[in-house]
Amino acid sequence: PKFFDVDKVLLLLRELENLIHNSKNEIEKYKLIRDTAIIFCFYLTGIRISELSNLKIKDVDFYSNTILIKGKGNKTRVVPLHPLLKEKIEEYLNVRNLLKSKDTDLLFVGNSKKGGISVRQLRNIVYKYTSIIGSRLNPHGLRHTFATHLLDDGNDIRVIQEILGHSSIATTQKYIHTSLKKLKEVYKKYHSHA
Repeated sequence: PKFFDVDKVLLLLRELENLIHNSKNEIEKYKLIRDTAIIFCFYLTGIRISELSNLKIKDVDFYSNTILIKGKGNKTRVVPLHPLLKEKIEEYLNVRNLLKSKDTDLLFVGNSKKGGISVRQLRNIVYKYTSIIGSRLNPHGLRHTFATHLLDDGNDIRVIQEILGHSSIATTQKYIHTSLKKLKEVYKKYHSHA
C-alpha cells in the first residue's frame, strides 16, 4: 500500500488545523474536529478501519493513556494514547453530543444505524482530507504510514507487530520497505568496518 513520508503527514495535520481555524459554520467546524481526531487516530495508533468504527468511549483510558482495541477474531490489544491524539479526542468529546443523532456509546458518531460512524464514512473522510494535500490515501495507507514511521525510527518489529495486532510476524514484515538510503545509514552507523 501507499504511505506518506513524515513531511506529508505534517502537511496533512497542518491543513486540518487550518480548516478548523478558518471554519465559519459551527456544525461544519464540529465535524472537522471529529474528522481530525479520526485522522490522528489512524495515524497515531495504526488502528484498522473496522476497529475504529467499533471503538467505544470507554475504550479510551485518559488516566493510563491507553486505548483498548478489539481486533480480528475478538482479540484485544492495548496501544499507547499519544499525547497529541489525547488532545484531539478531548477536543472532539467537547462537541460530540452536538453531532450525534442517536444515543450510542461509540466514540465516533455519524449517521450509521447504530449512531456511530460507518466504515464507508471513515474511508470517505480519509480520502477527502488526504486529497486536499494532493495525495489521496486510504485508511490502510495511514496504518501503513504509522508502521513505516515506527520502523524507520528504529522500533523493534515485534513491538510493531503487537501494536498492529498481527498474529504473525510475516504479516508485519510486509511493512519493511525501507529505502536504500536508510539501509546505508544503518549500515554505516552500526557495522564495525563501515
